[in-house]
Amino acid sequence: MSRDRGEHFSLHVCAGSRSRSTTSLEALVERIFIATNGPSEGGCNNPQRQGLSAALLDGIRPNNTFGGIPTIATDYSPVWDANLYEWTKDAIEKGHRGLLTEEFRILKLARDGYITDRTVRRSAALAP
Repeated sequence: MSRDRGEHFSLHVCAGSRSRSTTSLEALVERIFIATNGPSEGGCNNPQRQGLSAALLDGIRPNNTFGGIPTIATDYSPVWDANLYEWTKDAIEKGHRGLLTEEFRILKLARDGYITDRTVRRSAALAP
């Protein structure tokens, strides 16, 4: 693992291996998206609850989002690449912050500026 400019950890595979691609059926790593400041008000009674802040407040899992589901995705990998994201102040003030359950929805929100993180933003160009 290595640190990318102090913002997140990423897994680097051996030289000569294929790099991660969202369209590859033989992906080496699976992205897991982790909200740092998702909705936490009301704890587990809030159906929109998600993120590290919620997990720290109530001690229950953070409801992360996987790029692929092991039983459905033909390219699922048990090696995870953590992608932390944060809702922008503007998105929170406008009431856009909520539970995110789909990879391409997260990438679209990053592309549109509602959530931020360099890792997610770089991948957002691939969002439909």
